[in-house]
Amino acid sequence: MLARPYLALVELADSMSEESGEKDSAEKDRNLLAWCRAHGLLGILLFEVVQITLFPRWEADIADSAEEGGWPTSVTYSRAPRGWVQSGDTFASEQVRQLPPEKRPVGALVEREFWNGDWEEPGVLEQKLAAGLFVRRGLSEKVGGFFPSVPPAQKETFPYPRPLSPEFWKLYAEKRDELQFWAQRFAEMVRTLGLHSREAGKGGANERVQEAARKLEALAFPSSPVLQGSLREHRTTVSLLGTYASMVLEDAAQGLLNICEECARVFVSSAGRARFCSSRCRKTVLQREWRARKAQRPEREQVE
Repeated sequence: MLARPYLALVELADSMSEESGEKDSAEKDRNLLAWCRAHGLLGILLFEVVQITLFPRWEADIADSAEEGGWPTSVTYSRAPRGWVQSGDTFASEQVRQLPPEKRPVGALVEREFWNGDWEEPGVLEQKLAAGLFVRRGLSEKVGGFFPSVPPAQKETFPYPRPLSPEFWKLYAEKRDELQFWAQRFAEMVRTLGLHSREAGKGGANERVQEAARKLEALAFPSSPVLQGSLREHRTTVSLLGTYASMVLEDAAQGLLNICEECARVFVSSAGRARFCSSRCRKTVLQREWRARKAQRPEREQVE
């Protein structure tokens, strides 16, 4: 067997499924927390959203440290090949310039009457992965739920940190139900491709297999190759789940993804269409097959 980090997520999802009912909810929660401590969060917000525009605030003029008061500034975070980039636009109309510094408190929200009419409306641009559609959402509706420490009254106007920044990770969290949903959805995709690999000789990929491949491709889509300082290729992704999806697609393309015929465990093997995940499973099945053959022999042959 070959070690792959995404296999631990598949096993976690299997342990949290309804079929594993012998485990109580407290034990399942402990398993989930242990996995998160070892691997991190899936980055659900990061692969569902491509752009975040915050509510404008009064920001200080960095070039003029002596200036008191701020100027109306709009900030937008956009997903890019190397991560998330921040862009901003400061607009000071004649009306704003006539305001005294105390009417332009740094860090406070800017009243709409002082906004630039060309600014992007605050909100989120969400990408529907499977359909390839883009939908506009409010900040509290799409982003607020991932920041539990932000008071409910501030979730729409909060100055959320740039994604992937240290400040972002200090506040970011994922709900148990959403994390479990995506883990089980991912495991189902992986298992579907694994079953197809095991039954590859029976024909081409059916519609269910093609759908699973499309969903994994959508998760992996934001990943892209970049050149590091040493001019060595490095692949970046916007989320942990996106990284895992890329790994699964590569293994499936090479025929390395398998499902154990005995315990139904997902595993990766350099042997290609391997039947078993361990020698124990192989011995169990071979022994069962031997007993079945023995039972089918004529009685005289068994005596001899």
